[in-house]
Amino acid sequence: MSWLHIKYYDIHFYTPSSFEHRTHKLCKLPNDLLTLLISDPTETTSGCSLTIATGSHNDPSELPGLAHLCEHMILAGGSKKFSDPGIYHEAIARNNGSQNAFTTGEQTAFFFELPSSHNSDEISFDHLLGIFSSFFAEPLFHPSSINKEIYAIESEHNANVSSTSKILYHATRLLA
Repeated sequence: MSWLHIKYYDIHFYTPSSFEHRTHKLCKLPNDLLTLLISDPTETTSGCSLTIATGSHNDPSELPGLAHLCEHMILAGGSKKFSDPGIYHEAIARNNGSQNAFTTGEQTAFFFELPSSHNSDEISFDHLLGIFSSFFAEPLFHPSSINKEIYAIESEHNANVSSTSKILYHATRLLA
């Protein structure tokens, strides 16, 4: 596989040459957040992803699972601008989109995508992007959501405890 080299000031990244029809633009926002915009005219979806460079390895020892709980609460709790905790999930579902998030040891990532074409009376991608970004600018951690999200995390953990691939992953991680 060959790779295309893209440089933005002192930042270098590579993309597979099979993606040469895509346009890549690296932008620095006024708050110094680095963003990568990718445009692909052949795609039938529009999406957004945000990754935070912190994860479970940064959890305080007295609060294991804090990064995972924050992952859940950011999308469940709403924001100052959009205080309805269900607005994001309802907008995604109403527009036949999908969303997810995950926490690793080093990062926490959030993403969503929508079909590129939807009716004019439905929420626009730009509006959904506004809702999504508000969760990171001014999140609300509704106390009423915390127990529900803790239960969801415990359910995920219980499923992982019986997963052979998860057991092998953690055994390798602990031995590394």
